[in-house]
Amino acid sequence: NSSVIHKTDTILKKNIVSYFEIREGTLYTIDTVILQIPDEQIRWYVIEQRHQSILKKGSELDQTTLLAERDRVEKLLKNKGFYDFQKDLISYELDTANGRTKVTMYVKT
Repeated sequence: NSSVIHKTDTILKKNIVSYFEIREGTLYTIDTVILQIPDEQIRWYVIEQRHQSILKKGSELDQTTLLAERDRVEKLLKNKGFYDFQKDLISYELDTANGRTKVTMYVKT
């Protein structure tokens, strides 16, 4: 629900000046994180190190945070011997039905 308004002016037929008005949308925050990890060993390691998770209740939800958490879990699992584990195996499903700005996040592998 964000928007960008763009206006362009031409000055003396040579120069173009562009104006942008950016209206940020609603800020979503994490309400609940639910792990859906079928492999028991992987799930155990992720839960064991959950205190290091970047995904915390009340945290702002943005792409940078999600990517950083994928990097963290990939590094954790590789350090635990899952050398073939790739971060693109981690996906997120977001549910905003709880309220207008709070998100329930499902972390899946």
